[in-house]
Amino acid sequence: MAANLDRYLPDTTHRDYFRWALSDQNPDQALFCRIIALDQLAHLTTAVLSDIGGNDDWPTLVNQALPVNLYQVFEVVSDNLSLGLADVRADDDSELRDLVVAFDTVAADDLCHPTSRPATELLAHLKAPTHQVSSFAQSLAERFHSTIAQKYAASVGNLDLDVLEHTVWSGLVANIESGRDVLAALAGTHARGTSDAGPDDRALRGGRPHAHDPSTVP
Repeated sequence: MAANLDRYLPDTTHRDYFRWALSDQNPDQALFCRIIALDQLAHLTTAVLSDIGGNDDWPTLVNQALPVNLYQVFEVVSDNLSLGLADVRADDDSELRDLVVAFDTVAADDLCHPTSRPATELLAHLKAPTHQVSSFAQSLAERFHSTIAQKYAASVGNLDLDVLEHTVWSGLVANIESGRDVLAALAGTHARGTSDAGPDDRALRGGRPHAHDPSTVP
């Protein structure tokens, strides 16, 4: 994950914080790894892969699992934006719901019609509205995120915590970019034959399914 932060997170403040939080410099490193689900994903991966192949196959299996695990960490960013929307009526105005729909539209289009455009360009129109959303409050671990961020601010000095708290846009960019890595990894595997590949399979392999086919919508 640390090796991919420069590519995933466009916001310098967010990237520097994430790198510090993952390092031994963070006194709450273990807690941070839990609240972003790294620990849980590691346990899940071990449970799923432990009975597949032998010891010689383990490095290959783990390497193939890495893109999925990294994506799952950043996929939570868009999930968190949906927290609380169950209480919003269909005819109510909701800037948060509009943001979720706008992001999902971009993500689905990028899946069905892959391009080489950076995610920062695809999500440029969402930069302003996301800055109104607290990435701490819009999560299931607000208190822990806030505590770790305060310790980071104290360690580096002269840091605006408000900037660090409002990094949703950077996380959404990572969501898209890490998802692309999963698709690229799938495109390089041969777990299923290509002869029976349907529209969804072509999308996952980086193909361009027909837009009018309803089965191509994730």
